[in-house]
Amino acid sequence: MQEGSKVLVIHRNKEAEMDFVNKIRNLHTNFAVNSNYNYFFLRAKEALKNNWFFLFLIR
Repeated sequence: MQEGSKVLVIHRNKEAEMDFVNKIRNLHTNFAVNSNYNYFFLRAKEALKNNWFFLFLIR
């Protein structure tokens, strides 16, 4: 990444990234189903079922 006249090298912490992704994946059972993709999504019906979305916001 270029920052002015300097180049900034950012080293990834893949272990920390995987921990973060796994924490997200464990928030809802339907996230695990889509584990081959680089994103997470829930249909509105699933997010609202049993007030999951509102409970998620509290966490």
